[in-house]
Parts: sequence; C-alpha cells; structure tokens
Amino acid sequence: MDTKMKDAKTMGMSAVRHTTRLVPSLKIWKARREAFEKMEKINRQWNVESWLHQKRTGVYTRLLTEALFAKSERLPAETGSGGQTVEKNKGAIVYAAYLHDVGETAELPDSTSTYTSMDMDMLISHHTIGCGEIIDSYFDREDTLYYRTLGEVCRHHHERWDGRGYPDVLSGTEIPLSARIVAVADAYDRVSGRQLNRKPYSHERAAKAIRAGKGKLFDPEIVALFDEIEEQFYDSGKALSKGYGIRQLV
Repeated sequence: MDTKMKDAKTMGMSAVRHTTRLVPSLKIWKARREAFEKMEKINRQWNVESWLHQKRTGVYTRLLTEALFAKSERLPAETGSGGQTVEKNKGAIVYAAYLHDVGETAELPDSTSTYTSMDMDMLISHHTIGCGEIIDSYFDREDTLYYRTLGEVCRHHHERWDGRGYPDVLSGTEIPLSARIVAVADAYDRVSGRQLNRKPYSHERAAKAIRAGKGKLFDPEIVALFDEIEEQFYDSGKALSKGYGIRQLV
C-alpha cells in the first residue's frame, strides 16, 4: 500500500477513535445538564427559600473548592478519586452543592412550616431515602464521578467532624471531603442568608460561628481555608443579598 494512503488511513482511524471517545462524554454532559435542570425545578417548586439557599451554598462552595484545589493539581487519595484531576472533581462538588438538599423534596413538608418530632425523623431520612430516590430517578449512573459526589454531599453534609452528626454518625476523614466542604458553605449561608422565620446574622457573626465549629462541627482544615478567603465570602454575600450571581450555574 502506498505510504500516503497508509498515512491517510491511519489518520482516518485515529479520527474515528477520537470521535468515538467524545460521544459518551457529550451524552453524559447533556444528561448531567438535564438532570440538574429537572432537580432544580423540583427544588424551586417545592420551596423557593430552600432553592435560593442551595444556590447561595453553591456559590460559597465554589470559593472553597477553588481555594483548596489551587494548592494541588490532584485530589488527596482519601477522596477515592482514582487520580482524577482537580478540575473534574471541583466541578462535581460545586454541582452537588447546588442540589445538596434535593432529598427534602421527597420526604418533607414545606420548609416554612413548623416541624413536629415526626418531621424531624423525616428530616434525617431526606439524607438517606430522599436523596437516593431523587438522584436515582433523574441521574445517569454512567456519570460515575458526578453520581457518586452528589450522593456523598446529599447524604453526608450534616455529619459532624466530632462524630455527632447524622445520618451515619461518621467522624473526621470518614466523612467525604466533598461533604466536609459543603458543610461549611451550607452552615455559613444558613446563618447569614435570608430566611423567612429569622433575621440573618451579620458576616462577622456568621464567620465567628464557623470558627466556633472548628474541630467539632467542621473539618479544621476547611475552617482554616475559610479564614484565608473570608473576605471573598463577605463580598459574595453582599452581592447575593442584592440578587447578583444567584442565577450562576455550575
């Protein structure tokens, strides 16, 4: 066979292989986006306040992940990422933060209501039954990184560093890194964000609450990171309180 023809054939086969590799990625990306939009719609229809809280938590999570992973090109071995690049994992964690309370929609009454003791049991179950039901209903299991990360964050963001959280009473680094990051972002917005039933804390008071939880509620390293970028939290909080950035998507 002519050398030029061989080269052309080789290049053609290479292009086919390259295209074949890209097709699943495009399929998964579209499925991921569709799942996000469907779950966001569920959140928004169920309770606008909860939906806005999750949006703000996503913004704060982005700040923490970008600061944390700027220090390393690859995630720590504890994440079980198999050497995945930071950029991929960072995106998965922020994606999950935007949907971290989606399990509530399967189990709970409207979050503006007063909870009974039975409702509190249901609150705990939203991290187990609710998360599993919603994620399995809308998410593509072939998208293993995002599927796993969303499950970790949804289930474990109320675990505590000292082992007194729920639903699985994990402690320390038993808690997935993704959930430990979201836990700080979630708590910050819980006390500083707008809520129908109470006046929000000032940034200073919210930051003090985060520091008070160091080594008890939260991973000490994540709290130390929060200290380093506290001004970014303050600036983002001001912008979000005015409605800026709330439509930011992952």
